[in-house]
Amino acid sequence: MACPPPAPDEDKGLIPLSGPLSRFQRAATAQPPRRGGFLLPLPDGRKRFATQSQIPVKSAQFGFIAGIVTCLRAPSRVGIGMAFNRMESATYLASLLARGFSRALQERGQKLGFAPGQFPVLLELWSEEGLTQRQLLDRLDIEQATMANTLARMERDGLIVRRKHPNDKRSQQIFLTERARKMEAAAKEAAAAAEQSLLSGFRRFEKELMLQYMRMALANTARHGDAS
Repeated sequence: MACPPPAPDEDKGLIPLSGPLSRFQRAATAQPPRRGGFLLPLPDGRKRFATQSQIPVKSAQFGFIAGIVTCLRAPSRVGIGMAFNRMESATYLASLLARGFSRALQERGQKLGFAPGQFPVLLELWSEEGLTQRQLLDRLDIEQATMANTLARMERDGLIVRRKHPNDKRSQQIFLTERARKMEAAAKEAAAAAEQSLLSGFRRFEKELMLQYMRMALANTARHGDAS
């Protein structure tokens, strides 16, 4: 069973916070470990050690964090031999979120003339034109076959052109067409709107915490990849 945010009468003492998140961030200081407390990650990468008695709880404002801490402090119910529950899997939910973003961007991008799979390539080329396919592969970390197919479609759709590399006869540089350059602002607005549609109802600090936890998971992925 997933851990929902606790009810107002259940989270007393769990979240020693008051005021907006920015105030909490400014007050964050390193403290020696003490029993009866916990480390709460901040969106800027630091961590705040807090005890139950430091600052009174405001349930309505910090119920989201209270739910997280309740889950972290509760005894684990996952044992050997228990069935995998995909709706409690962070990676499975992340894949659903990615698919949801792709669908939301598809609806908006279609009107502008690009597909969701082309958007990461467009972002790189808006930042720097003249990249080679190898450079795009390294920056986006996708399979070579997928990249080749994406570039072929983008060339077919009139979004990119390829030119011989002046210093490497075996490589081609990739440039945007004028049409692709002109759609940059509208495409980025479409992507922002697609993401916002998925995060509707999130308060600012909830979104910041979510992003921070996702970055932590991605950092673990990178470390495991380097180790292998």
